[in-house]
Amino acid sequence: MKKIITTAFATIVAVCGYSQTNTFPSDGNVGIGTPTPSYKLDVNGTSRFSQFIHLTSNDQEVQFYRNGSVYGYIWSDALGLNWGKGSRSNSISINNQGNLGIGVSANNAKLEVVATTGEVFRADAANGAYRIVANQGGVDLQGIINVNGALTGTLATFNAQGTASAGTVNLVSPDAFLRLNSTNGSPDKQKWDIRAISASGYEGLEFRTINDANNVFSSKMFINHQGHVGIGTTTPVVAGSGYTGLDIRGGGGGSLILGSPANIGAYVFANQSDFYVETPGFIALRAGGDIERFRITSDGNVGIGTANPGAKLELFESEPRMYFNGTRASDPRKWEIGSEYIDEVNGMAFAIRDMTTSGSPIRMAVNKDGNIAIGTTNPQGYKLAVAGKIRATEIKVEALPWPDYVFEKSYKLLDLKSTEQFINENKRLPEIPSAAQVAKEGINLGEMNAKLL
Repeated sequence: MKKIITTAFATIVAVCGYSQTNTFPSDGNVGIGTPTPSYKLDVNGTSRFSQFIHLTSNDQEVQFYRNGSVYGYIWSDALGLNWGKGSRSNSISINNQGNLGIGVSANNAKLEVVATTGEVFRADAANGAYRIVANQGGVDLQGIINVNGALTGTLATFNAQGTASAGTVNLVSPDAFLRLNSTNGSPDKQKWDIRAISASGYEGLEFRTINDANNVFSSKMFINHQGHVGIGTTTPVVAGSGYTGLDIRGGGGGSLILGSPANIGAYVFANQSDFYVETPGFIALRAGGDIERFRITSDGNVGIGTANPGAKLELFESEPRMYFNGTRASDPRKWEIGSEYIDEVNGMAFAIRDMTTSGSPIRMAVNKDGNIAIGTTNPQGYKLAVAGKIRATEIKVEALPWPDYVFEKSYKLLDLKSTEQFINENKRLPEIPSAAQVAKEGINLGEMNAKLL
């Protein structure tokens, strides 16, 4: 039977070989187109196989010769199937997991390409539209993605340390994202991604991180199409139309920490109903350039116009004033309280102005000497001057000395005749001021009561 099969195979080979030399040496090798076959099947010429080439053990190979030298290999091993050129160095390999390697055994990824120099990948090679270069001109660039075959059109570069620079990255998928995965710590807890999402009919940019509790990405920051930034929310809200702002929210509230790398300078926190600003020093506001307008010191004093308030509230300027605007419908009165210059005699005074009445008159003033004027700005040297009526349930005047001395034997009384003569001549009692004098100077209430009594 073996002879019959061998004879049939030899006949077929003879016909297909077009009278070329076919040999069957005693060592079991078969030569087609060669009289000295060196292998079990040694073909010299063009061949075609319509079925299988079956390699029955590991490390078997198919060699391709050209001009007497090995031009390429196909071989199998425990890892998979390999193609090589000139030697058994891997050019292309497919391992038993289906990974494809070019320039390396395919062990690490579905597609792995390794090149020490030259281009790793080129699309549209005729025009050099896009390419990935491993090394350019002897400079260790590690990676370049460029356009039009020239480094002047570089889209991105990356080196062995992982540093990358890029031009424009265009992600066109509806749910496209760029993911960053740190190699430090637990990989599942070191992931970030940046993606475009639809919000209120517009596209926005969302930044997400892994949630340590359940290993699921959650939104941390969002920028909408108007430039509004939301932290903890994908619907940032700002105060006022046409403004750009920052919206910070959290489970218990939103907070902001400001300071140097080593120390916290200020902590700002707000929840649903409260707002806090915490700092170890003072809180100050500047406006109109680098000019401080308001300060709260660490001991709780408030200064407006001063950085060193000496009381719980201090207003500091040439004529500091406070304005009170009442909104009561029946009497919406406005008042101004402050310090203002009265005149050369009274100087700076604490004054209360009626801002509702025409002319904004001063209703009360306390001058530099501590004298109080009501209805006037000039107390004329008196501790209390009132331009108007006074009503009281009791007035106590302490006048000394009280005139009990008139009852002493040594006191000389004016006789009745002299008293009558004084009244007829002066139209008033002795020691009582005239009407003109009272109109001009007023009366001393305590002195007048003593004289009348």
